[in-house]
Amino acid sequence: MAGGSVITFYKQDASELQQALDRDEEHVPDQERVLYRERTERLDDVHDRAKRREFPLGVAALLLGGAMVAMSARAMSGRDGARGALVQVTLARAVLSVTGFLITPDVRAAEFAVASLYGYASIGKMIFETTACLLVVVALTRPRSRAFFRAAEGSLWER
Repeated sequence: MAGGSVITFYKQDASELQQALDRDEEHVPDQERVLYRERTERLDDVHDRAKRREFPLGVAALLLGGAMVAMSARAMSGRDGARGALVQVTLARAVLSVTGFLITPDVRAAEFAVASLYGYASIGKMIFETTACLLVVVALTRPRSRAFFRAAEGSLWER
């Protein structure tokens, strides 16, 4: 889903994005509206300059997400080697998350500047995504998981 969001962001009409920002501006206290407008304009500029970095990351995230869904289905249906492929795709997604974090510091700073006006920030996004991927890998490599998938692989050939 994250990759689809990035792709949609860059493919949507700029006037639609501005309308969404204008609606969000209504929720900001009057004394902070000028600051909000400045920060969102800066965020737009930063996103425009970062498109060559962010768009490929979005496409990669979308493709890896689809591969994770496909490999999960294959693993649950007992296909040989699907669990191992799922582990590899999940690790690739964790690497993509860290890579995106490292090559887009300007975007994170601009997003934080806007989000801080609302009283929240998405500082832990990369940490959450990477930790989730690593926990999936740990779960898939546990002895009980390997035994479960081995039993599923065997039951496919017994049919």
